[in-house]
Amino acid sequence: NVVTCVKNYDWTGKNVDDQVEIITASVRTPNHVTQAALLGADIATVPFAALKKCLKHPLTDQGLASFEADWKKVVDAQ
Repeated sequence: NVVTCVKNYDWTGKNVDDQVEIITASVRTPNHVTQAALLGADIATVPFAALKKCLKHPLTDQGLASFEADWKKVVDAQ
């Protein structure tokens, strides 16, 4: 598979043209985005729906709710 090929290729010490970039396509999940980044992809074509999933996490929602509650206490105390 191509991912394994790119991952296992020894790029060090190669006379690689500076214009060569690794492009990741057909990205569909946050895991694909992570894998592309870990493999050193220069570009990833990511649909907006998949990008939104990368930004969504339950702990982010909990942290935001906690911050808003604390901020409301500060505002109400004034």
